[in-house]
Amino acid sequence: MGDERWDAVRQLPFKWTDALVAKLRGLDFPVLDGPTLTIYSDYSGSSRGSRFETICILLIDSARAGLWDAMRSEARQAFLSDGRRMSFKGLNDNQKRRALPAFLAAANQLQGVCCVIAIDKHVGLRHPLDRPPLPLPRARLLADIESQGE
Repeated sequence: MGDERWDAVRQLPFKWTDALVAKLRGLDFPVLDGPTLTIYSDYSGSSRGSRFETICILLIDSARAGLWDAMRSEARQAFLSDGRRMSFKGLNDNQKRRALPAFLAAANQLQGVCCVIAIDKHVGLRHPLDRPPLPLPRARLLADIESQGE
């Protein structure tokens, strides 16, 4: 069953957001009602060799993060006590590969929502305002067509 809080979203900025919100309405999101919510973000893909740009946002209920923190600290002590940091880039290291299941088990204890957006660099996305201006009659027609689709 969908979450009625999504009904508050009325005016969406882009046409594709209708489909996204429709999909999100059907998901069971965790209730994040603690006194402090924490947002983490990570970005990847800026190098020329990367096909995708990625944006990752993690929103957690900090009051419910105690078990995660304990398990994370335990995994770090057991596998990475030499001060190395865990990262997916470094999974060519045997010790980090052995540590991965423990870190993933700890992450599974987080109460929150993780959203990852991947943008294919080969698609060539452009903002609508970046396109060259249209002659006025055609621009008016285009605006009328776009407003009828809403």
